[in-house]
Amino acid sequence: MQRERQISEIFAEAIEYYMEKKGLTYQRLGDETGLSPAYIYRIRKGIRQAPSVPVAVRLIKSLQIPKEMVLSLLELNNENPQEQNDLYELLLFQDYTIGEKEVNIETKRKLSKLIQFAIECEWSMKSLASDLVALSEKVSDLKEHL
Repeated sequence: MQRERQISEIFAEAIEYYMEKKGLTYQRLGDETGLSPAYIYRIRKGIRQAPSVPVAVRLIKSLQIPKEMVLSLLELNNENPQEQNDLYELLLFQDYTIGEKEVNIETKRKLSKLIQFAIECEWSMKSLASDLVALSEKVSDLKEHL
């Protein structure tokens, strides 16, 4: 019995993200990979089943998706699919860039605190002005470290 191949949402999202980052159209990516633009579009929108390994490799290479992300994108790195990473752990303990700039630990802390603040704010009509002021201060502080 053959198992149905499904495209992971994160792989589909990565295709779109890296296409935008590189300024590629479906046509241009198709030219680079030898795949039809319509086929790439169907993969991206989840209309098409997951691509074969050779097709996924062509997309990954053409889009220059970092090798550290490949196992995750193809959902091959997690023995326990129910286990998920905490956002704050990801922000603090993984290496990443914002734009082309590598993010240092101090900036990671500030970004983590900014997100945590935004999530935990009351955001009521009574506190909205003070919440926005505090949020803008945290954004300014973060931008100074970028």
